[in-house]
Amino acid sequence: MQTKNPYEKIRYPGITGENHKLVTPYKVIDIYASETEVVQALVAHDTGGRYTFGYRITFNNGRQADKTPDFEAGYFSSSNDAVLYFLGMIISYRQWFSAELVAEARRQTVKYGQYTLF
Repeated sequence: MQTKNPYEKIRYPGITGENHKLVTPYKVIDIYASETEVVQALVAHDTGGRYTFGYRITFNNGRQADKTPDFEAGYFSSSNDAVLYFLGMIISYRQWFSAELVAEARRQTVKYGQYTLF
């Protein structure tokens, strides 16, 4: 059963066009790795300070999914928000992942949900 991403409110609507080219290379963030399951977030930004994500996933059954970062599905105001939204996707689609990965995603939401007060 899929649930709504708990971090949907931090995602801005998607954008397209030449003015929103990614600054390369994107950053690879390891989310989880076991003998059979691997998840990485790919975070990129444009020159306007907007962030987006992609992913590399190897599922327990050996299947793989890859998405290159782009702005068509939405953007975020920070790198942390992009990763937090991705973690929310893992939690929302928990039936596709091991219980250990979902637990790790929940732990990491605390890390990526923290903001430094100045």
